[in-house]
Amino acid sequence: MTDRAASAARTLAVACLALTLSGTQTRLEARELPPNIWVNLRAGGVATGNGIGDEGYNSFVYTPALRKALVFGQYHAISVSDGEDQNALLAYDFALNRWELLEVTEAAWSEFLPGVGHDQGNVAVDTLHDLYITKGNQTLHGNTAHTTYVYDLKAGRGKRMMPPVEPYIGESAASAFDPDHDLVLTTKGPSWLYDHNANVWTEVPNSPSHRMSPGLVYDTKQRVFVMFGGSDSSETWSFDAGTRVWTKRNPPVSPPGRTAPNVAFDSVNGVALLVGGHGKGGVELSDVWVYETALNRWSELPVSAPPGINPGAGNNLTYDSHHQVFLLKSTTDLRDVWAFKYVPSRVGQSLRAGNGTLTNDRPWPTPPPVILPLGFESPATAASLPIGPVDLPLRTWVARRLPPHGKGPQAGKHMRLAHNPVNGRLYLLGGDYAGLIGYDSGRNEVYSYSVADDTWVLEYPYCGPPGSVQPSHPDEVGWVYDTLRHIFWVIPGYMSAAAEDPCPQNLVLDRIMTFDPITKQWAVPNRTMSHLNGGVKFAVYDPVTDAIIRFIGSGIQHYAIASNRESVYLYDNVLQEARLTEEYGAIDPVGRVIYVIEPVQGRLYRYWIDQRRLEFVVNTPVSNPVPPGGADDYWPWNSAMPIWDSINGVLLWPRIRDFSTANITLYIYHPDTGQWEKDAMVQPNGLPVRGNTAVFDPDQNVLMVLGGTYPRNEYLFLYRYGAGPARSRTGAARP
Repeated sequence: MTDRAASAARTLAVACLALTLSGTQTRLEARELPPNIWVNLRAGGVATGNGIGDEGYNSFVYTPALRKALVFGQYHAISVSDGEDQNALLAYDFALNRWELLEVTEAAWSEFLPGVGHDQGNVAVDTLHDLYITKGNQTLHGNTAHTTYVYDLKAGRGKRMMPPVEPYIGESAASAFDPDHDLVLTTKGPSWLYDHNANVWTEVPNSPSHRMSPGLVYDTKQRVFVMFGGSDSSETWSFDAGTRVWTKRNPPVSPPGRTAPNVAFDSVNGVALLVGGHGKGGVELSDVWVYETALNRWSELPVSAPPGINPGAGNNLTYDSHHQVFLLKSTTDLRDVWAFKYVPSRVGQSLRAGNGTLTNDRPWPTPPPVILPLGFESPATAASLPIGPVDLPLRTWVARRLPPHGKGPQAGKHMRLAHNPVNGRLYLLGGDYAGLIGYDSGRNEVYSYSVADDTWVLEYPYCGPPGSVQPSHPDEVGWVYDTLRHIFWVIPGYMSAAAEDPCPQNLVLDRIMTFDPITKQWAVPNRTMSHLNGGVKFAVYDPVTDAIIRFIGSGIQHYAIASNRESVYLYDNVLQEARLTEEYGAIDPVGRVIYVIEPVQGRLYRYWIDQRRLEFVVNTPVSNPVPPGGADDYWPWNSAMPIWDSINGVLLWPRIRDFSTANITLYIYHPDTGQWEKDAMVQPNGLPVRGNTAVFDPDQNVLMVLGGTYPRNEYLFLYRYGAGPARSRTGAARP
């Protein structure tokens, strides 16, 4: 990707969300963090003391034994006259959000650790034996420069090792530990392996060419080291300590070349995260990438790095494997510790794989950082942080009463729901229900709902302020969340221009629009596509290709957002028979398929996104009666709602026979076995489960349904199919 493209991607991304904690000692929980957003924790403890801080050019590493992240930092005691002969091993505790003194060195000749200096990438943690291993520092007086030390983190004692041959590696290296072979690799192109058991350094032959300050991690899934960059290089290499062989990987897309990138490995999701570094000419970079070794694939994330985190050498990023969160420290103030909870695309994260330049007809709004303490709620950011998964029994329906009149949606139909992965809320647009003002058909409000705490929030009123714009009575439209730009898109659809509307003349009819959930503003970008009419009533967003996909009668439409171009793939014989333009599309972005159901004949179809292939999969367990007027009858009264459960890897079909009464029977399709399952429909307090609008909340692992007009349905219903993490999902076989 070019620097220009990377800059465009960052322009499209939402700014870092800075959540300030002010050194609290209340225990933090990683689940409280919003996904894929940098959060400034503002750590407390000794980081606030005089003479204590970041020494610079050092490495941030994590020790599972202590559940703390370590840095060899500044500790200038008053008793040391020149203030440069004493440092300390400092430890950051995520749960307590505070820095502690772990080991104070005595002076430059300390037997436990180098007395002072900058490790410049010469540090790794032996996770098998709980050892902090360093190849010395760039020491002030040179008497312990770049010599080997091993510090026992549990015992609290260390040793200068003095191996038989002490290779001079020098500054601007990178180090990582291989638990499979119990070895430390230190490299700057030329490489050395250190065996602390034998106290022996061994140079690796046939290593890559010399480079200053590359990034290095050990991939515990693929059991190889991964090196990127160094001296403005954009090369990716892997190293197998068992065979002692370096391999140049040559991925199809690479981050721009750089020196001193911040890198760490996520052992849960099996990806390396790369953050910033210095580009050509020393320019500080703020892009963020993930690397999947097994696929040899780099993907840029739509988020920018926090400021002040790029080292001249060393590494400021580490991964807390206990709390499953990345930690990034500032180079200037240890109180600035940034947390990043990486969530892959199954819960909404967009990965941009590709090197195309993004072009836009207008700049996308980039809101300023939001600063608030965790757990705080304000009118502008109501419920902006996801709460931990709500406690629900498995395979049991739970009823919740809808809000009072005027406080949220009522019993109705045609409402559209979409999940916002940044704040964990479900956003509802349009449809037919009663409100305080205006028309009950195609309501203009936007509401959001939190499954976690059962709260509704009015995100946009029925009538916006003068001079604003908003959709004109969206009744049945495409409503999707764009995980790259962090906005919603509304794609007509059926809309109307009601006469004598109480709103100012700011209603926009039959145009593509966007809604920003942070600024709470509608916009009309200079975008268009075909079939913007009442015949196409659903849409899905694919985060991998950055495209909106719709079934448009005789074909399947891919609208590329960045280039403002569409492609239509024709399937006349299938789509005209199935009439899938009226039905929900259930996208599995990881499995790369969209499921649709034709409810009258009872057929499940599967569309392979990348291959552009539509196929009939299997009959559904039940079909709906033919409409009274035959095939030309008003179709939406029999629309089907397949919903993809991204946590359990199954397709949920809350089947309704009649759109008005909306009584539900739930069927579950298993792509890995090709079998249907019928839910027992354990219902709450004798209430019949009803709903003609549905959505899946991946943060809460919950299916939600609501709606139903005759009789009026005063409840929404929640359902959890499975616990999620224990499943082993294989998915459908690729074509």
